[in-house]
Amino acid sequence: MNKSFHLTILLILFIPITLFSQIKITGKIFNQKDEVLELIEILILNKDSIAIKSELTNVNGEFSLSTEKGEYFLQVRQMGIILYKQKINANQDLHLGIIKVTEKEQKLIEVVVTNQKKLIERKVDRLVFNVESSIAAAGGDALDVLKVTPGLRIENDAIGIVGKSNINVMIDDKKIQFNGEQLIAYLKTIRSENISRIEVITNPSAKYDASGNSGIVNIVFKKNQNLGFNGSVQSSILKNTYFGGSNGLNFNFQNERLKISWKGNISNNKNRPLEYNRIEIETELRENNIQRKVSANMYSSNLGADYKLSDKSNIGIAYSLVKRDFNNQGETTTLIKKNNLSQNIFSNTKNNFYGLINSINGYYNYKINNKKVSVELNYITNITDNNVDNTSNSLNYNNSRNFTKNGFKIRTAQIDFELPNSWCKIETGAKITDTDANSEFTYSENNVISENILFDLNEKIGALYFSSMKKISKKWETTFGFRFENTNVKGVSQSHEINKNTYNNLFPTLSVLFQQNEESSWSLAYNKRINRPNYNDLNPYKLYDTPFSYITGNPYLKPSISNNIELSYTHNNLNLTFYGSRIQNNQGILYSIDGDFQVKKPENYYSQNSFGLNMSYTHKFFKIWQSSFYADGNYNKSTSDVILQASKFEGWGGFFSSNNNVFINKTKSLILFANYWQTTNTRQDYRIIKPNANLSMGFRYSLLEKKLQLSFTVKDIFRQEMKRGLSIIENGINVYDNYYDARNCTISVSYRFGNNKVRGSQKNVINDEQNRTLKE
Repeated sequence: MNKSFHLTILLILFIPITLFSQIKITGKIFNQKDEVLELIEILILNKDSIAIKSELTNVNGEFSLSTEKGEYFLQVRQMGIILYKQKINANQDLHLGIIKVTEKEQKLIEVVVTNQKKLIERKVDRLVFNVESSIAAAGGDALDVLKVTPGLRIENDAIGIVGKSNINVMIDDKKIQFNGEQLIAYLKTIRSENISRIEVITNPSAKYDASGNSGIVNIVFKKNQNLGFNGSVQSSILKNTYFGGSNGLNFNFQNERLKISWKGNISNNKNRPLEYNRIEIETELRENNIQRKVSANMYSSNLGADYKLSDKSNIGIAYSLVKRDFNNQGETTTLIKKNNLSQNIFSNTKNNFYGLINSINGYYNYKINNKKVSVELNYITNITDNNVDNTSNSLNYNNSRNFTKNGFKIRTAQIDFELPNSWCKIETGAKITDTDANSEFTYSENNVISENILFDLNEKIGALYFSSMKKISKKWETTFGFRFENTNVKGVSQSHEINKNTYNNLFPTLSVLFQQNEESSWSLAYNKRINRPNYNDLNPYKLYDTPFSYITGNPYLKPSISNNIELSYTHNNLNLTFYGSRIQNNQGILYSIDGDFQVKKPENYYSQNSFGLNMSYTHKFFKIWQSSFYADGNYNKSTSDVILQASKFEGWGGFFSSNNNVFINKTKSLILFANYWQTTNTRQDYRIIKPNANLSMGFRYSLLEKKLQLSFTVKDIFRQEMKRGLSIIENGINVYDNYYDARNCTISVSYRFGNNKVRGSQKNVINDEQNRTLKE
């Protein structure tokens, strides 16, 4: 990165620090008996009598507020009653000494509050689902809550937002470490009664990484100051074609200064995928029928600790370990037709994969007078070994073995500032990421090594961001920001061939909210994003997944850029969103024939325009039955300079889901649920995706004051979740029809012990760079 970039980094770190140097106003509050008064409200008002600063006195009756130079009114209040008022001239630090006030006696009247929060609220940059106002979330876990959250799409326990390629899940504004199966297991350890709300952020601010057309799901816990220890244990048995299961254990401890948590999970699952694909390219046809048995073992452990240094600062550390061990055995029957000749081949593939991820995160937060600075450091390693053995009955293809070893090291450093003032709230900061990826590939035929390839890649990303939030009036609110990212990529192969790529990008974000009335609101949002290639997609080695087909990377892949816009309307429990996007230089897998081999290779081969309308609505029937409905319709148009036989490809797609929960008894301890989703025929990114669906039903039963929970679920009852369709490729088509053993039944039990309101430390970290190492 050039000198000007480093200079800009230093400036953005220095300028916010100077903003912390403001006029400080201090003093003490006593009553007429010379007794200190705790929890007395101290306010600073401007000339228009608008409060710009507020603080409560501590146990010693002391207060300290910071503001810019100027003339103000200092006000002392108790339970809304003004006890003291003074005009002050704040040109330098001001110590007011002891202020004596006369307390007002108030008669306390018992009031029963029955008003609930609105189920759905629209904020300037997010949609808020208030879990406490939903009966559907009672007695469940965090995954059950997400299934009924407006705007989210849950398919086969995969969490998504329509129109977004991927999402990040956060706990109290902190990204969590897990994804995929680990994420689902972790969410099932969180009880729904501990969740305050779910925030669906479809337009992330400039503070977040610009990579990926992603959204954010933020799970916000209920606030509590409970001290002590708690934990939970979970176990489940799953049956599809085979039996599988998982077990988990969690501990949390919290005292006045220290929070500690540990989470562990171990799982063993098996499934039997059935796959069919047919490739037709010019005069050649290849048809594959594949039956596989996949066994996946996974162990994860996460330890977090947070220590409160003072009322203004805290420090913490988090360590995570994930171990993965997969075994994949497949039998393939292949028909090859070429030049009026046909050949039937029977082959076997054995694939053993091992992966180990270690990550450590350290952070420090300092807050004073609503201003905050945060520093965060991360170090992540990901090591994978992948061994594939291929045998066949064909004399034209030799028995082969390929072994791939990958190692990833990711280092990040980030600093963030939150700088609210009387005019707007400002967020700014910087992030540096340095990634090393090293791989070794060995290929042998009939036990003789014919290829040995080494590939090293280094990627450096430097980012600066600025974001501001302004409440213009009671009805209008806006956020605006931009993020600048400088990326340098260098790949070196065994032959010392060097591929370099450097690019700079500016990513603006904008959100506007109009609160029409208490029931209705409108919002408009725009952002620009980047989608960088996965690291393995840049690696030019060949991974032979059968004796006659291989997957290879492309060191010349470029990132794609997307521009996204949304217009949303919210009325009570109804939310409507119109969205559109333009993706340029998009990446995808292209199929081709190279001599006797079938090849899959990532390419930047198309651009796409999309627009759509989605609707979410929640309704309560008879006080015991709550339904959540979601529907989406979209239109996609793709263009390509590579697929010349269909340079333009366009069409419609759709999705519908309904989630239903019914209380069976008065104590609400027994809940029946039925969830259904359905897709329509969809045309997008040069694919025609055929309709599929899933109906799942079951119950949840809580006992022992909700400490013990039993559940039973049957998924994909009618075996409708098929992955079928057609891809248009260069000079041909690829037809596929796959089933991934989605129909299953699960029995699970969980028990929690100790003080159920203790949370422990929830700090876990994952970033886009780590996600980009997970493609095997």
